[in-house]
Amino acid sequence: MFPMTLSGAFTVDRPSVSPGAPDAVLASITARLEREKPKRLSQAGDRIEFKGGILRFVSSWNQLVAISRGEIRVERQTSGISVRYQIWFTQLLVVVTIMVGGFLSLPIVGAGNLSPAGKVAVLAIAWLWLAGGNIAITTYRFPRLLRQATENALDAA
Repeated sequence: MFPMTLSGAFTVDRPSVSPGAPDAVLASITARLEREKPKRLSQAGDRIEFKGGILRFVSSWNQLVAISRGEIRVERQTSGISVRYQIWFTQLLVVVTIMVGGFLSLPIVGAGNLSPAGKVAVLAIAWLWLAGGNIAITTYRFPRLLRQATENALDAA
């Protein structure tokens, strides 16, 4: 359920995919995720699970900052390799809500030059900017990371 989770899938078409291609793709995606320094990363069978999150010592541009946890599945298809993923934004939404509701609300509520509706609007815009912006960026960047790792593995095979 958006915005708590985001699911997606894509297929990288290749005319002939070797039986070992899914393992190569899993290894490529795992290696790419390792560079993002997840809290936890594991691979079992056709599935990768990981934990990221905002409460880590990484750059704000780290691909896993907005993602609390995720699951990725790789399957061989007749036309290529299929990758399905689901990611959760729970930690981001909690932290942004605490930041806006706890810290930013104090000066906004105390501002005498804003109407009650204006105060609510400023807080809502701040929340949407912080949470929505991070989710929008991740919605674009994360599938691209997966696709690039998949294509690199298939090109190398």
